[in-house]
Amino acid sequence: MIPTTHPLRPERLPIHAIKRPALPGGLFCICPYPPKTVPLLPHPWHNRASLPEARCSRGIGIMGPIKAIVTCYVKIFNFADRARQAEYWWFVLFQTLVIFGAIFAWGYTVAMRVQSDPAFAQFLQSPGGAEAYVNSLFAGYVPYFVVGYVILFWLPMLSVSVRRLHDTDRGGIWLFINLMPLIGPIWFTVLMCLPGTRGDNRFGGDPISNRKAPIPFHPAFAGELQGEERDRAEVARRTAARDYYKRRVLPSIQSSSA
Repeated sequence: MIPTTHPLRPERLPIHAIKRPALPGGLFCICPYPPKTVPLLPHPWHNRASLPEARCSRGIGIMGPIKAIVTCYVKIFNFADRARQAEYWWFVLFQTLVIFGAIFAWGYTVAMRVQSDPAFAQFLQSPGGAEAYVNSLFAGYVPYFVVGYVILFWLPMLSVSVRRLHDTDRGGIWLFINLMPLIGPIWFTVLMCLPGTRGDNRFGGDPISNRKAPIPFHPAFAGELQGEERDRAEVARRTAARDYYKRRVLPSIQSSSA
């Protein structure tokens, strides 16, 4: 039994709050009389709608590789919105693995053919043989390779890079920083690693939609609110407790005593 103060007249009427963790929802019993005679009622702290919003990093959705890659292809022509860090870096990893995987597969195929075909190996070792082989391999297919690369990798990478810059409240003009020798690509990589702007910015809404989540003002969360925000939360908590007592507790007491 934990003595507390009455939400309407704290100087006159002490009440008792009995917490029973075994019950679902963390129900409380609030009553100035012995708690056994009063039905269990939810505590006002559980009324999240009446409490102010506070920034909370918990519960942020995680974007996996499949979702990130699909999003990049769905938004291939979208240069206006924002993109979170996971969306950009998962696509960078996907592009790197595909390109290096294709190069490795092609090299492995050539190596196996060299081992199994001595004439082909002798042809490659002859002067200009390797160059002639590469030219014959890509002759007539260069436009298809270029178009495929542009559609599959270059355009999605360009759009997600612009949207990633937008997430940090920077314009797409920052892409041209890559033209600077040496320092340009390093600077651009650092920009891609920076966290996005919390909430809306001039390029749109926050891609992490639940970055600002309402949390109940409970003593356990007292350290998360500071200054005026904490005072407003305390006023809202007291108001919710007072309204709850008027609407739920007093009618129960009056009906039981009648």
